[in-house]
Amino acid sequence: MLKLLKEKKDGEQDYVKFENPETGKEINLSSKRKLITIILIIFFGLLIICSIIIMIIIFKNKKNKCEIGGEEKCLTCSNIKGECASCNPGYVLINGKCKINYSFKAVYYTEANNENIDLIYYLPSEIIEMTVNGKKENPSKNFTFKNSGNQNVYILMNVDNSTSLNKMFWRIKNLKSIIFTDKFDTNNITTMNDVFASCSSLTSVDLSILNTQNVTDISSLFSLCSSLVFVNLLNFNTEKVKNMNYVFYGCRSLKSIDLTSFNTKNVEKMDRMFYNCKSLTSINISNFNTENLLHIKSMFLDCSSLKNLILPSFDSGKLSVMTYLFSGCSSLTSIDLSNFNTKNIRSLTQVFYGCTSLVSVNLSNVITDEVYDLSYLFYGCINLSSINISNFVTNNVKKMNYMFYNCSSLVSIELSNFNTQSLTELDYMFYFCDKLKYIDISNFTVEGEKNISLFYALPDYGEINVNKKFIDKINGQIPINWERNIIG
Repeated sequence: MLKLLKEKKDGEQDYVKFENPETGKEINLSSKRKLITIILIIFFGLLIICSIIIMIIIFKNKKNKCEIGGEEKCLTCSNIKGECASCNPGYVLINGKCKINYSFKAVYYTEANNENIDLIYYLPSEIIEMTVNGKKENPSKNFTFKNSGNQNVYILMNVDNSTSLNKMFWRIKNLKSIIFTDKFDTNNITTMNDVFASCSSLTSVDLSILNTQNVTDISSLFSLCSSLVFVNLLNFNTEKVKNMNYVFYGCRSLKSIDLTSFNTKNVEKMDRMFYNCKSLTSINISNFNTENLLHIKSMFLDCSSLKNLILPSFDSGKLSVMTYLFSGCSSLTSIDLSNFNTKNIRSLTQVFYGCTSLVSVNLSNVITDEVYDLSYLFYGCINLSSINISNFVTNNVKKMNYMFYNCSSLVSIELSNFNTQSLTELDYMFYFCDKLKYIDISNFTVEGEKNISLFYALPDYGEINVNKKFIDKINGQIPINWERNIIG
């Protein structure tokens, strides 16, 4: 290290004298040169520090705000601002961010003057433009309408990279009709469950303009839209849809529906799809591909006006649930299930419950090897005069209670093929079958001492084939004038 000796002034030149301790030699430096050197060192040091800080900021901005192909869906990025410079197709650049534009025209109904109602229920969205009855208004997700009656509303909004329309109009009871414009961009949407659920005043919807090529879930799409009378689904792409549970559940005013455009090759669930569609008179789903279908529980439950039903083939062998399938279809006169592969079905309870107009049912190919529950199967089928279930295998069946309860037109029943080794419940099986004159239950045997309430209100005359081990369990239930053929 240099040692300061002294400072001198030599004419006009300032200088500083140092001594090198190792050599003992003196070194002279100009004071001005020293100052300039120090200033330059400081300047370049600050310049390097600032450059490092700027590079860190740019890097962070690029990483957090603009990642090509990432969540922001940027096509290109700005190196200066660290924001999106351009967006992928289907997105709009707004303030350096890629967003999706939605716009639609809707009619809302207000019952009173100055009524405040919600226009949409849920979406991480921002309404950027809104017109009410032809007049521009301040954008808002709810609005106070000055006058009662129909209100025509146009809304333009944007959404940050949404892949979901779930519950967009959920429970908006004032919504009467809606038309989606060509600016309603759904290219990236994957789920549409509950979109209009519980919109009880909604009468018409046109979804034909929407791009639904990536949608996988439309469960409860129109659930409980009790006033809906028209829905356009002609271009509705369902190629990737897996879940169709409850789609039209509770659409009590819907009289007809065209589902010819539906591609159902990937659908696994159709539980309660048309449940309580009380006004539907005909359904044609013969085009449905059921190769991956697992669940059709209550699919047509309480479709009380349904007279014409054209079904597809359910022969994939993957069906596992079909309970209550036609329960409450009180206008349906014939049902053909000969093309159903039911090898994995474990319960057939209430499949035809309350089908009061049913006169013909084809179950010739139905497989019941794994079935444990046949309870209430034909309960209340008051017009069914004959049933052929000679192909039924009942080795594993535990429940047959109420199976033919109130089948008041049934005149004969042949169940000699039934194996009752696993049976635990069969009470009230033939109650109120008051036209039944021939019964073959010759293979029925049930362990235990308990008497069984099997028959009630049989006609005065008839014939029964019954096992001698079973006759004592139904004492007093067979009219005295009936011919008894004791087997075994």
